[in-house]
Amino acid sequence: QTSLVLTSLTFSNNSADNGGAIYNDDVAAWKMDSLTFTSNSATDGSGGAVYWLPVTSVALTINDGTFTSNTATDDGGALYLGGFSALTLEDNEFKDNEADNGGAAYVGAISDIVAVRNVFCSNDAINDLSTGNGGGLYLDTVLGTTKKYLKNNILHDNTADGNGGGVWVTDSDLA
Repeated sequence: QTSLVLTSLTFSNNSADNGGAIYNDDVAAWKMDSLTFTSNSATDGSGGAVYWLPVTSVALTINDGTFTSNTATDDGGALYLGGFSALTLEDNEFKDNEADNGGAAYVGAISDIVAVRNVFCSNDAINDLSTGNGGGLYLDTVLGTTKKYLKNNILHDNTADGNGGGVWVTDSDLA
């Protein structure tokens, strides 16, 4: 059951230490439909557009979103997501986002991952030590996930100055 639904909203030029546009550490399940995030920044942390790390395991669904030119000084240029039971990313576009790791998105500690028909284009994972991983997508600690489904995604022209220009996967049995 979804506790909060956000639909057809635009977030632009917002900034915070973490979660430039949205910060959630609550227990609510969320659904985000047709949201636009442009030029938001995490100025001293993670999640340039969205920082989502709830205290208990719940679900997050993001559909038909546009994430453009968001930045984070740490992880997840557009999205920093972790600590929940199910993540669904469907029909989203991630373009020109930048962070130390996970230029577009940093995803960790997830039970189920479903990513379908997303576009990751021109995102960068770069840092001062030249160890940025996952230009498009950084998947961390997904070992033991019950559903691991990435299908019909496009990863184009993403850059990592470390490893995984398109996708970096660590501690995973992702298939």
